[in-house]
Amino acid sequence: MARSSRYWKFFNKEWFSNNQKKLLWWINGPLSYIVRCFLEINTKEKLEEIGPNFYCIDKNSSQKCSRFYSGDVFSKNVYRILFPLWWFFHFLDYLFVDRFFPKYSFGFSSLLDVYPAAGSGGGSCDGRMHIFAGPTWSSIHDATSCDNTYLTATSDYLWYVHSGINNNQWDTMDRGFFTFNTSSITSSAVISSASLYIYGFSTQVCQFTDKSGFSIDVVSFTPADVDSVANEDYDQCGTVSFSNMAWGDYVAGSYNVFVLNSSGIANINKTGVSCFATRAYCDRVNTAPTWESSKYGYSKAGRADNSTLGFRPYLEVTYDLITPSTNGNIIIV
Repeated sequence: MARSSRYWKFFNKEWFSNNQKKLLWWINGPLSYIVRCFLEINTKEKLEEIGPNFYCIDKNSSQKCSRFYSGDVFSKNVYRILFPLWWFFHFLDYLFVDRFFPKYSFGFSSLLDVYPAAGSGGGSCDGRMHIFAGPTWSSIHDATSCDNTYLTATSDYLWYVHSGINNNQWDTMDRGFFTFNTSSITSSAVISSASLYIYGFSTQVCQFTDKSGFSIDVVSFTPADVDSVANEDYDQCGTVSFSNMAWGDYVAGSYNVFVLNSSGIANINKTGVSCFATRAYCDRVNTAPTWESSKYGYSKAGRADNSTLGFRPYLEVTYDLITPSTNGNIIIV
């Protein structure tokens, strides 16, 4: 929604923290169904916490489960709901209150031109890195930077490989990435499980005869700036698989669940931003598929900039919070 591209950042982590009790009353109260529809919260379970990009539920007395989106989706949805009031107070500040009664200002008149571009925000983003640098496998696989990085697509490739016309020529390789602000988990948490949910936006395509090299791997990702991935981050995708989905198992029209292994769980930053990339198996292990002239393959997914929350990727983390007891032992709360 273009109208919210600049102003939704007012509803930041501090705003959610200051208004947490009120928000939870509306979300869990008698008008829960209506409020959740507007906010696009697709669970009926009682929420314990909500932030700009996540919500948290209690699994039992000691265990929590948080769902993290790439991008501040709930900030944008709150802004959308409060859009008329937002502009009313904004113009009231700008035209009257700030000029004549500044101590009564709502603080909305100075919130212009200070927000990140579409495709990033809240310390996270997602997208795709694209290289068109043939003619050899090594030239597209080992490159330190790519030709283009796409941050604002509503759907995009998780991976893409294209062979050239001439013998053993390889033209194109794409890698996807996802970053999530997971700082609300806190350092005291012990994570028991985590899964990356990626919506299949279209049917997988692979024109190569041998499809064994085109399963999907989730790996680590270490961009220089987690909020705005650049071409120079192309070589920052890991080679250790956190989760693999075989060719043919990835489906269109629903979420595909990548259950993270212990290495993937260890990659989650409990006090910051967690970064993941997606690669074709042949790319991750650096083994060129059997060459065929001018063939291609890809898997496509919904992205954070999609207007429908049900198409956006998210990271679901289940964890226990632990605190030191007075005698120095660790207890679960």
